Amino acid sequence: NLFDSETAAIIQGRWEGKTMPFGTAKDLPPPITGLPTLEISDIHQTEKGICFLGNGHQYCLPVFGNFQIQIAAPSLLLDFLFHIPTKEIQKSFDTFSPPKGRGLMMKGKNETTLWDFSYNSSPKANSAVLNSFGEMRGKGQKIAILGTMNELGDFAEREHEKLGKEAEKVSDSICFVGRYKESFSKGVGNKKALHTFENADECGKFLLQEIKEGDILLFKGSQNGVFLEETIKMLLQ
Repeated sequence: NLFDSETAAIIQGRWEGKTMPFGTAKDLPPPITGLPTLEISDIHQTEKGICFLGNGHQYCLPVFGNFQIQIAAPSLLLDFLFHIPTKEIQKSFDTFSPPKGRGLMMKGKNETTLWDFSYNSSPKANSAVLNSFGEMRGKGQKIAILGTMNELGDFAEREHEKLGKEAEKVSDSICFVGRYKESFSKGVGNKKALHTFENADECGKFLLQEIKEGDILLFKGSQNGVFLEETIKMLLQ
C-alpha cells in the first residue's frame, strides 16, 4: 500500500518476497514479471460513492471518503492476477457495503445523514476521515461527534489537542465524549461551538434537540469507554 508511504518503507526494508503494489504513478516501483501492479488516478467523490481509474479502467465503490480506495485496491490486484473482466469486478463492487462502525452511511431523524465510524479511533484514521468530512456538502450543518482515542499513553493529551484543531477546521459544530476533553477543547479553541459529554447517552439526548434537516453527522471514537454507537441508535430514523 504505497498510499501509506511510512509503512510501505518499513515493509520494503524487511520483506524479501514478491509484492503486488498499488498507489499513484509516481510511487509505483517497476513491475515484477508475472505479477500485476495497480496505478490509481482520478479519484473523485460522487453522490453514489468514490470513483477512480485503476490501470486506466473506471471503477466506483459505494462508500464515502477518498481514503477508502484502499478497500478496493487489494481485491483489484487479485482480480487482475486471475484475469477477472472489468464488468464483473464492478458488479462485485456494486454490492459492497461497509459494516456498522466502519464507514456506513445511514439516514437519521429529521432527515439527517449519519456517517458511522464509531468502531475505533486513532490519530491517522481521524485525520483521513475528517479530511473527507470537510469535503462533504449538504443543506445543513456538519456536526462532528468525536470520542476519546484510547491507548495513546504519553501522547494522549497532545493527540487530543491536535484532533480538536483538525475538527475545528472542517465542522460547523463539535461534540466530544469521554476523557481528555480539556486537551480537545484547547485544540478547538473559541471559533466553533463545542459541547462535551461524559458518555454517549448524554450526547444523544443533546443531539436529539439540536439536529435539523440536512445536517451531516460524523461519529468517530474508540470503543472502550466511549460507545458512540449508542448515540447513533438514538438518532436513527
